[in-house]
Amino acid sequence: ALLSEAQEKQYQVWLQRRSLHEPFAVIVGYKEFMGITFKVTPDVLIPRPDTECVVESALALPLEKKAKVLDLCTGTGAIGIALGVLKPDWQITLSDISPQALKVAEGNAGLNHVKTRIVNSDLLDAFEKEDPFDLIISNPPYIHHGEILKLEPDVKDYEPWLALDGGETGFDFYNRLI
Repeated sequence: ALLSEAQEKQYQVWLQRRSLHEPFAVIVGYKEFMGITFKVTPDVLIPRPDTECVVESALALPLEKKAKVLDLCTGTGAIGIALGVLKPDWQITLSDISPQALKVAEGNAGLNHVKTRIVNSDLLDAFEKEDPFDLIISNPPYIHHGEILKLEPDVKDYEPWLALDGGETGFDFYNRLI
């Protein structure tokens, strides 16, 4: 089938954006993760297939039917929302330091019909008085600060450094969590 004039114009715009290394997922506005569609914007890290093993590991845990799960540094909400889709009785809380990322995550929860609680927090700061969670899951920033400029242009120029920068060691967030 031939493209309409409008489709051809849109294709040319997308082609130009991609030639500047803008990630395809940002250009079209979505990314599949574990067979689930997630909206992506420049405010969040694009979900990657290698993170699916985090979800699979969580699913293998012997948790209660109504487990309370906290997804820290949630970004798009991919990990927590995937768990909510696959385990609809789990009580999912999505948390991030970025209000913009939380807006994306909240939209993705609605898009995928997953009931979640959204909390703006720097790691566990907002949860000091909470009942304990059965599972705290996270894929926090882990790239050594000095390495970010060496990343591919698709990543360093278009994905939020807040979601990439793991500090001077790359393990700053892991150390804080522990």
